[in-house]
Amino acid sequence: MQATTQPRRWRHDPQTALFRPVALLCVLTLLLISTSARADIHTTDATPNLSIQIGPVEVIRGPDDTTDNPFSTLMGDTALHAYVGNAATVGYTGGSLETLRPMSGNVIEGGTGMTFDSCGAWLNSVWQDGALIRGWYHAETACNYPETHKSVAYAESYDGGQTFLKPNYPNNQVITSPATYTDPNADDEGDQHVIQIGDYLYLYFLSTHQPSWQIGVARSSVADKGVPGTWQKYNNGAFTQAGLGGESSPIASWTNLSTSWVSYNTSLNTYIGFSGVWDPVANRQKGFGLSASSDGLSDWTTRINPVTGQPYVLLSYEGGWTRPGDPHDLIAYPSFVSTYGDSNTVGDVFWLYAMAINPGEGFDQRYLIRRKIRVTPTASSAPVDLVPRIALSKYQNLDDTWFTTTTTDPGYQVQETIGYLFTDQVANSIAVYDCYIESWHDHMLVPNDSTCAGGNVSYLRQIGWISTVPFTNSIQVYRCWDAAITNHFISTDPACAGKQTEWPMGYLATMPPLPHNQFVALSTYDHIGQQDTWATTANTPPAYAFQSRLGYLFAEQQPNSVPVYDCYIDFWDDHMLVPGDATCDQNQSLGLMGYLSSVPFSGARPIYRCFDAPATNHFMSLDASCGGKTFEWLAGYIAAQPSTILYSVYMPALRR
Repeated sequence: MQATTQPRRWRHDPQTALFRPVALLCVLTLLLISTSARADIHTTDATPNLSIQIGPVEVIRGPDDTTDNPFSTLMGDTALHAYVGNAATVGYTGGSLETLRPMSGNVIEGGTGMTFDSCGAWLNSVWQDGALIRGWYHAETACNYPETHKSVAYAESYDGGQTFLKPNYPNNQVITSPATYTDPNADDEGDQHVIQIGDYLYLYFLSTHQPSWQIGVARSSVADKGVPGTWQKYNNGAFTQAGLGGESSPIASWTNLSTSWVSYNTSLNTYIGFSGVWDPVANRQKGFGLSASSDGLSDWTTRINPVTGQPYVLLSYEGGWTRPGDPHDLIAYPSFVSTYGDSNTVGDVFWLYAMAINPGEGFDQRYLIRRKIRVTPTASSAPVDLVPRIALSKYQNLDDTWFTTTTTDPGYQVQETIGYLFTDQVANSIAVYDCYIESWHDHMLVPNDSTCAGGNVSYLRQIGWISTVPFTNSIQVYRCWDAAITNHFISTDPACAGKQTEWPMGYLATMPPLPHNQFVALSTYDHIGQQDTWATTANTPPAYAFQSRLGYLFAEQQPNSVPVYDCYIDFWDDHMLVPGDATCDQNQSLGLMGYLSSVPFSGARPIYRCFDAPATNHFMSLDASCGGKTFEWLAGYIAAQPSTILYSVYMPALRR
């Protein structure tokens, strides 16, 4: 099916329960929350304070019209799959998030005629069941908004997640709203996310007939596999209503759980989701906070910053779903993904994926973006430690230097992160605004002036707060001006590298770098046109097709480990891994791949170097017989899966 550029969602207003068609733009900024906490936020004093560090934006794809649902993944033993889509769902596969490449064709498409999924099929969740991959997709029919009708349906994949079939179609729906709801603004149950909790699969869904579009939940036992007819909705304290047409009651208020995305966080020992953050001045949603529940069902709680009395904000925007024509921005469809690609379980450091659209652009200019976030409990009560901090990064495009916390326009390349702004006001801090002088093609930061100094300067967004006084682990920055190229910029150098110093801006927080993965995925690729098997942790050219992930190397040197180098024998067109020899046996070195253990350890598997003499092809294998080819030697031991248990046992020196 041809992906549509029409937005499929409806903007909901939790204050008035009004629903309007989506049309707008967006980007990522974290802004000041209102000064009074909403009365319907469920809070508790028993949970610890949090320290939150938010890294810079990375653009994964776009601009295009593809991203129209949460980015979701399937963490398999030999491959990582990821899915996102707009009407039709597209897939990606690889050994890690960093080496994903598109699958060929769509993995699932909508139906035809007047079927329940004639407007599209958005694959939101998948679950591995042996060799079979089961999936659940968001479906829509009657595409002329607001007449569209939403439900959830079931699908299966028999080719490892490359394509999904619809068993017993069109009788494959699993969640539909009660027939008594006929208003097109209040007859939908969809936008789901599925996660296994104990012996059950829990399906969280957005219900438009609940007050303020709230979240309901249904469950199917693991033994029943989540197939049609096995789902029971949660209603008034128990799972008693049928998934097809049954009633449901919300499991939390909108301000405690605003989307259906739920993951388990091993650092906080709780289930986490996204809460809604409301701007009472603009009378609209302005972002997503962090929500938590001990069991994923009964006690969803917005995590409150004890300094501001407001939610800890993870994503924020100044726009809304009510445009076109609004000059502000928006973030939508957020999801949590671990640094290794697990959508269901994340640690203290994880990726937050979302859709973003830049100011002034339409829904055909969407971006899939991500940013790394660290959330950890803290015993500190200092305001500067409890307000989340967001990376202020430098981007360059020709003569224009752009310092921002958000998504930039195409053509700008990230240079560095110079420090961190606060996402909320603390004592002795002022707001910082992202501004633009179009006639000079000049981005600049303006403190404490939301008019951006007026004149021919355009306001883009507020990007955070900067301290006017020094604090522990802070650095002073200055606003600078290069008259020769009409370029404003920010510098930690009081002399502005020989350019004009305009004034001291304030003090940024300095933070330890967000950690890299402790393991790197080692995967094999086969050349499409010749006999060369390439085992590497890096991306390969398109001529090499991904085959499988062998396991994980250590990212840093550990006791009893040796470096592993990616090597190439030019006259054989042969890639090979060489442990412990940076010269690659006097061949071309393509770089260090990671570190291989020379001794077995818990959760490890042996890996062997092999040689196919007729094809002059070296390769790595988990099979000691090398598939009938020549066994060269036991190369060492690699981790089967990244694991916090394995990490803490084998590498205590790196524990954070």
